[in-house]
Amino acid sequence: MTIKQKHRTYFLIPVSLQLLLLVIYLKIKEEYIQLIICILLVLSFLNFLFARGLFENSENIYERWYIPSIFKYLFITLLYFLCKKIAPNFLLLKSFLYLFIFIALDVIRISLCCTISKNFEDRLSTFYFNDLLKLEFFILLAVIEESKEKEKCKLKLLNYEKNIYSFYEKGKPDPLNVDLCFELWSNPSLSLKANYRLFVEEKLGMHKNNQGTLKDFSNQDDEFSTKNRKNNSEFIRKNELIKCFDIHGSFLFNSIAYLRAEESLDKTTFKENMSEILKERDAFFVSIEKTFRLINRVRLFGYIFHLVFFVSLMILYPSTGTLIFVFLISFCIYLVRPSLGRNLEASFYILFSNPYSVNDRIKYKNEVFIVKDMSFLSTIFQKWCGEICTINNETVSKDLIFNNMRSFSQQWEVSFLVSNKIDIKDFDRLRKIIKNYCASSNAILSVKINLNEIVDSNFYRLVIHVKHLMNFQSPFFMWLNQNNFMKFLLSYLKSLKINYIPIDKEIEEIR
Repeated sequence: MTIKQKHRTYFLIPVSLQLLLLVIYLKIKEEYIQLIICILLVLSFLNFLFARGLFENSENIYERWYIPSIFKYLFITLLYFLCKKIAPNFLLLKSFLYLFIFIALDVIRISLCCTISKNFEDRLSTFYFNDLLKLEFFILLAVIEESKEKEKCKLKLLNYEKNIYSFYEKGKPDPLNVDLCFELWSNPSLSLKANYRLFVEEKLGMHKNNQGTLKDFSNQDDEFSTKNRKNNSEFIRKNELIKCFDIHGSFLFNSIAYLRAEESLDKTTFKENMSEILKERDAFFVSIEKTFRLINRVRLFGYIFHLVFFVSLMILYPSTGTLIFVFLISFCIYLVRPSLGRNLEASFYILFSNPYSVNDRIKYKNEVFIVKDMSFLSTIFQKWCGEICTINNETVSKDLIFNNMRSFSQQWEVSFLVSNKIDIKDFDRLRKIIKNYCASSNAILSVKINLNEIVDSNFYRLVIHVKHLMNFQSPFFMWLNQNNFMKFLLSYLKSLKINYIPIDKEIEEIR
């Protein structure tokens, strides 16, 4: 029997005891009722705490929320019954019907909050964000090596898990010295490898071999020690990272090199890429922080709405006879219904459709925006020029939005006018050269080349569609690959002596 199965078995024992005590309660004498109620209260409370702790890290939303909630409702019911026995005159709720309505509203509130939280959690744990969560292990390892407070950093790495909650709970991302990080990863030390074995390898869950325990390096020669490091190392090599981090070394190299086809990375390119990755890391933390802030607002609004709606039902209950109050409430609802409906529609669009998150890069009405903050009714965007604008969520929901960050890949179009005197053999050679270039690039998924339109009887329109492998919050990596592609394309147009006229955008030759 696994540990999980044992926990589930131990979890069912108190439940069976509760049911048994409830059966006994139906047949028990009245003088023992209070004792039985007290026992049920204690069992319900312990079950609630045990269930919440047991399923805290569970991926099943029903285990994390609904099972503990069942025991919470049982606890509320028993507490209500006990209060009714002890002080019936001071009890606000006069009937079990009110208690049932209260619990039903609470179930609806928790269901909505769980659905919204799960929706945002899934959005923030996909695509490049998932790689950032995994890359954080290696960044924390580098921070340990260069930090003076090693024990504190080790404790932070020990408590870190690959999820957005752990990423947020450890606080604002630690700064990283890029130069020292390059030296560390270009010549990995044995202490770095030992910390990886001790803190990281088991959490990533992908092992090259399962040795069970950490190997003792204390009496061995450190082949990667500081004394033997090459001070003139100018490259981070993929094979060295694989030696240090096993199969995860390949992931680390592809992340910091942005899927380059080469097996080594020079210091200049590393510093450029790493600075952008650290910006992505900081932006990811801000995105999680503002998303959690929005979720907390949803929970607060849920509690307020739950209380107000429940009290309103109690007041409007037919036995109270307050017909004037009923008329006033109905009239107010009729007046605010149109605006209330629009506001609810705008809020539900953000909370349930979740078209974007903070720091996403979107295209809205042919303009590119960065999402800076979100609320129930409006969203704050930033244009590339730095201009800040606020748009109502209802307005946004009426138009089409392209979310580059959430797309599997982004397509980029290059369009030229070439002379109709072009030799078809030269065009075929150009097509093969571009295909070979894109096939050898790990950053490009596919390319399509079309030459099937005549313009002004003297030109052909040459259209090239390049599809990237992935998207990023920062446009740096997109710009870098597009820049390299244009440099390559222009050089071969020149070598093949193909005359061209750019029509979509001005393209200057890169020297």
